[in-house]
Amino acid sequence: MNLVAIARPCVAVLAFRVGIEVAPEIDILKEIKNSYGRRMKLDQVAEGTFGGHKTSNGIEATRWWNNGERQKVIDYCIADVKITKEVYEYARANNKLFFQEGGEKIEIKLDTSKWEDAIDTVITHTLPF
Repeated sequence: MNLVAIARPCVAVLAFRVGIEVAPEIDILKEIKNSYGRRMKLDQVAEGTFGGHKTSNGIEATRWWNNGERQKVIDYCIADVKITKEVYEYARANNKLFFQEGGEKIEIKLDTSKWEDAIDTVITHTLPF
């Protein structure tokens, strides 16, 4: 499952909760794949770039949702959006990210010059659970 699949409903929840407009979407993990040659987890990128970690995962969020634990899903989504934002801002400022794998920190060079140009964004304001 890619970042867009997880982040889209999380962004929708956050946008609804705080009344903000949703910016154009960039699939950061797809951008990494295009640059580095393979996909990786957001958690690897967050850890390698600034030592951060996700608070949970989409599978756990689905369990919470199915168990009626909506606040846990909201909290997870907000935390996920925050970590994604930090990764995005670092990439935009530095044209690179890092990922952690096997105790090694590996640099991924990115061309972020057109990331702000993306305007064809469609977001579904429903949770896919």
